[in-house]
Amino acid sequence: MTNIPIAILKPLTEKWDSDDYSLNKFAWGIEVHFDADKETNTTSRYSISDNSCDPTQTLNKKQLAAIIKTGIIPAVFYNEHETSNGDYIGLNQHYLHSLEQFYAHCQAEWDKHIARTDALIGTPAGRIWRSYTD
Repeated sequence: MTNIPIAILKPLTEKWDSDDYSLNKFAWGIEVHFDADKETNTTSRYSISDNSCDPTQTLNKKQLAAIIKTGIIPAVFYNEHETSNGDYIGLNQHYLHSLEQFYAHCQAEWDKHIARTDALIGTPAGRIWRSYTD
């Protein structure tokens, strides 16, 4: 087991989708790309562009570059090919979907935490007893 690198956690400062699709994105991606992966005996690279990303569903180029820089993503899963204007980094689509699913689960758990603790407001369990001594 390893610690989660800060670069992996930083994207969690933004809101992520946590719907059923997002919570199961890895399996969905494997299924959808199965035929093409089997045909080529490989998985494709996924291009990420700052101009075309939905920030609630995927990483942008800056976030991905920061994560790659940590060395946490095995080199076999990415390339740093960029267009002449520097818009793209390639990442194995299944690795990306797994990471996005991680973010979706983190968001879902955060939302549950907020709901649980919001429910405490105004209840005895939500009040703090403080002992003051002079």
